[in-house]
Amino acid sequence: MTEMGIEYCEREDGFRNAYAFRKRDGVHLLIHPDPVENHDRTFSGWIVDLYGDDKGEVDFGKYLNGMYVGGKPDDLEEIADTFGRRLGLGVRPEDFFKDIEDATRISLQELAEKFGLRIK
Repeated sequence: MTEMGIEYCEREDGFRNAYAFRKRDGVHLLIHPDPVENHDRTFSGWIVDLYGDDKGEVDFGKYLNGMYVGGKPDDLEEIADTFGRRLGLGVRPEDFFKDIEDATRISLQELAEKFGLRIK
């Protein structure tokens, strides 16, 4: 596993929240749950966010990039490893999710072609 700090905390309703974090070269990577508060489900996936730095501390006013990643509560370590490695390799915030965005674009184009739709 990459050098990601992971913290777990229990909510009053028994749901276990988890957060992962890592900092490198003035970029703070935070991975946190995307909860859904409805009657049959309390978890939707993970939010992966990149923030800037202010004197060594995360500056939530300096949002750099982010993406929703679907998954289960047990997927945090894998997601943290994947994105922690990107940060460790020095991938720029603007390129952090480029492979995912490109793959999504290709999949949508293929789906549109299959159904005879045009996407600009």
